[in-house]
Formats: sequence, C-alpha cells, structure tokens
Amino acid sequence: MSVESIEVLGGFSLFLADSTLPVLHVATVGFATLMVTGMGNRMIPLFEGSILPWHKLMDASFFLLSISVLSRTFGGFITGTAGDWLLGISGTTGLIAVVCGFLPILWSLRKSSRDKYTELAKELGRVKWAESQVQK
Repeated sequence: MSVESIEVLGGFSLFLADSTLPVLHVATVGFATLMVTGMGNRMIPLFEGSILPWHKLMDASFFLLSISVLSRTFGGFITGTAGDWLLGISGTTGLIAVVCGFLPILWSLRKSSRDKYTELAKELGRVKWAESQVQK
C-alpha cells in the first residue's frame, strides 16, 4: 500500500493511504455536486426571475445523487465484483441525477417561466397592497 503525504497549514503532514481516497473523492466531488444542484435550483431561477418547474424531479435528483455518493464510497472500499458493481451504480445514478437536476433549471430559463413569475409577483403585489389598505 503506497502512502502519500499532504502538507497541511502549520507544517503538519497528513499521510493518506490508498484506502482513504474514496472518502476524499466523496467529500470533495460528491459534496460539491450536491451543493451545486441543491443551491443551483434555487439561485438560478431567483436571479433569472422565473419559476422552477418539476419540483419532484429535483427531489429525485437529490435522492439519486445521494445514492451515487454512498455507492461510490462503499464501492471504493470493497474489492472484487461487488465493488465494481457499486461503482457502476454510482456512475449510472450520478448521470441520471445530473440530467434530472439540470432539466428543470434549463426549463426555468425559458421566457414562459419568466412571464409566469412576473404574473405571480404582480398578483402578490396587488394582494399586499389591498391588505395594507384594509389596515389603514
């Protein structure tokens, strides 16, 4: 088993065995992917001023990404055919999750989604204005 050394702040060395590489991979790539898809489906429509469709598809995307990250972690530690199957499941579910996650985001960039958001904002403004007039 080969051992690599990573220099950490303060001059400390952190030794990493090959067995920790799946954990590092999941902690960096898996975490970053979950954050991008989790926040991207909220931030992009907000900045664009549009409605995000297909919330169930976004839920499925998060669920599939979680399965992908878990199977990547366990597949990295298990040797043989079972580990290969888990890595295959990880790649397949990850690809499906990315497609499921970005389709609603791409759909929210359409003009019809922006128009729907504008109408909802106008209606909310009318309701809030009417409530403020009643309170006076």
